[in-house]
Amino acid sequence: MRALALFAFLCGCNSIPRIPVEGRVGLESVQTTVDSELARYFIENSPSRSGARPELDAEIARLLARYDSAPLSRDSLRALSDEASPDFAAVYFVRRLLSVPRHRRMQERFMAHVARFREQRARGVVRIDSKGADDYVTVFVPGLLYESKTETKGDMAEPRALLRQAGLGTAFIRVREAGTVEVNGEHIAAELRALRAAGKKVVLVSTSKGGPDVAYAIGSVMAAEDRDFIRGWVSIGGVLRGTEFIDANMTWPKRWIAAVVGWIIGIPLDTMKSMSAERSLQRFAGQSLPGHLTVLHFVAVPLSGTVLPQVQRTYSAMRKFGPNDGMTLLSNQLLPGGHIVLAVGLDHWFRDPEIDLKTLALAQTIIDLLRE
Repeated sequence: MRALALFAFLCGCNSIPRIPVEGRVGLESVQTTVDSELARYFIENSPSRSGARPELDAEIARLLARYDSAPLSRDSLRALSDEASPDFAAVYFVRRLLSVPRHRRMQERFMAHVARFREQRARGVVRIDSKGADDYVTVFVPGLLYESKTETKGDMAEPRALLRQAGLGTAFIRVREAGTVEVNGEHIAAELRALRAAGKKVVLVSTSKGGPDVAYAIGSVMAAEDRDFIRGWVSIGGVLRGTEFIDANMTWPKRWIAAVVGWIIGIPLDTMKSMSAERSLQRFAGQSLPGHLTVLHFVAVPLSGTVLPQVQRTYSAMRKFGPNDGMTLLSNQLLPGGHIVLAVGLDHWFRDPEIDLKTLALAQTIIDLLRE
């Protein structure tokens, strides 16, 4: 992820207003800064507390009346971001998703698991309820530049260790760290076929670019009759429909600069193209995921004041496309029918003092779903 930040200067970065805010976004409390007075008011005032600023109440009511009837898509979120602000659109994204009962129940379940593991840790022992998971292997697929840019933690070494300590079987697919989506997808498919031959049931865990790599493997490469053993997929910050940040750098003259910078840091131009939104949407249209597959998305939803310095450049450059996590648009990470867990206040790097507990909570959540 940090590697792509080197391209951010090509897009230009405008300063972001910093308006203090304290309130709730979805089910979580926030204390940070936001990019507009309307976003601050949206966070700090629930419908029952409205009335303090009638003009802002009226504007929010107008926006909700317009966008509540539209699909929660990249186009609608970009339009809302243009009308209000990216932070307003990010908060709307959370509220809209959690207004759906199944998504709200999933968020509540995840947060209950985090609270339970927090209490267990205070007592000195943290245990996953792994009943029924003994015949599964959790297969990790890493992100971009996971070997050369270890600070991104794209190899997911810590989550792998946590799950092993919890008694769960794990495996790791060592893809090309800067391979195209198509090349890595072919390799993942071959590795999965070997696991099938060994009689394993699989839960996939991917991060960032590992998401489209996995989607291509199981949605385009593997035959339908060969995917019955793949039961679950946890997509963490998955760049499933690509990133508009790449598209913005594929026009002349930015393209040749991107090619040079990419050569310096080890990302070939072909790999960048494979991650573009245009190419990703074309690839996505031809994919067919198995109907039995249980998908769980872990989506970071930062506000402008919570973005890490390492992610700030790409986050700022992408704000013109709508609310994003510093790598891809929030809406680009979701598949139809998938379960969703939101991480309000985090960005694409998912840095959190309780990330170990949240990792275990994600594992517990996918185990719960596979039991149902």
